[in-house]
Formats: sequence, structure tokens, C-alpha cells
Amino acid sequence: MTFSGRLIAIGDIHGNLLKLHALVEALNPGPKDKLIFLGDYINLGPNSRGVVDYLLDLQRRVSCVFLRGDAEDYLLDALSYEDIPVIRFIQSGGGKTWKSYGGAFDKIPKKHLQFFQDLKPYHIEEDFLFVHAGLRPGRGLKEQKTKDLLHIREEYIWCRNEWGKTIVSGHTPVKTPKITKDGRIFLDTGVAYPEREGFGFLTACEVKSREFISA
Repeated sequence: MTFSGRLIAIGDIHGNLLKLHALVEALNPGPKDKLIFLGDYINLGPNSRGVVDYLLDLQRRVSCVFLRGDAEDYLLDALSYEDIPVIRFIQSGGGKTWKSYGGAFDKIPKKHLQFFQDLKPYHIEEDFLFVHAGLRPGRGLKEQKTKDLLHIREEYIWCRNEWGKTIVSGHTPVKTPKITKDGRIFLDTGVAYPEREGFGFLTACEVKSREFISA
């Protein structure tokens, strides 16, 4: 089905509520637009809980699709309360997320837990395939493993697009949003790393026009 409004993908947020708010204000989405968030709403940044609250409110006003990122994958694993997944969650930048929820998993609101559990591994809209990290080369979409969709990096970066759609992803930080010759768009512009030269931006792309907007 052809979507009549703008089709806007938004890269990794990582707990940066102020930049998310500024970006959405700049986008000024209307009732015909659809926002597709590529995952990594939490970890590393100062206000993961605030980001989820904001997104839950936003979806009441704007059509939204929320994908799962590796950050949320680590959190869901950690909620098993086993030592190794908890350690992985903290090592992946979950310490600030932990603090934003009061230092205890059982303080995460039920509506936030439901939000994390409902996140999609990928989304297809028209000729576009949205995914957090990328796809495993040599496998069709139905053969992809969820862990690859959320965590893959080098194998996807250096592959050629073999899936017949424009693939839009986050996960791998780039100094400026990148469009490859074979029809892939990379949107993680390192909002979690403002101390690194050239990074520190939150970026969106209207994928049909290839127009980028950053905060």
C-alpha cells in the first residue's frame, strides 16, 4: 500500500530526550506522516525513561513504528535476572538507564515493559526495509536471525544490497548520514558520543525524498 504522507526514519536516540524533542519539533509531523524509529531508545544518554515516556505520548498523536535495537535486546535479556545478561546490559551502557529507572528493574513501569516487549525486529513499507543493525548477507529476509537484525555490523557494512529494497538502518555510527550506491541508508550519527569530533547528532530521514534533518 502506498503511503501518502512523509515516511520518516529516526536513528538511535540513546536516552537523549532534549535532542529527540528538538528533532520532532523540527519535523512537525502531521496526521498523514509516519515515523519509523530504528531502535536504541535507551542506554548511554541521560534520560532513557523520559525518552520512552515521550514516545508513548507521541504515538497517541502521530503514526509511529518502533523497532527493537540491541540496547533494548540487552535490557530484555537482563530482565531474566541472570548474572551474565545483567553484566552485558551494564557493559553496553545500561548504567544510566538503570539509574533513570531508580536503580531496580522492578521499578520499570508496566507500560514501559510492554513497550520494550512489543518492539518489532524490522518493518517493510513500500520499497523500504527498516531495521536496526542490518541483515546477514546470503540469507533471505525470512531466514534472518533476530540477533543479526539487532547486532550485526561489519558483515552488513561491507556487503552489497541483495534484498531488492532500500534498507534503512541505525546502529553503526557515521559522522554524516550515509546513502550507499546500492540503496542503503545509515542514520546513526552518534548522538551518544558528543565528545567525539563529528558525532553527537540525532538524525532523521524522509526516505522517499532522501532529505535529512538533524538535531
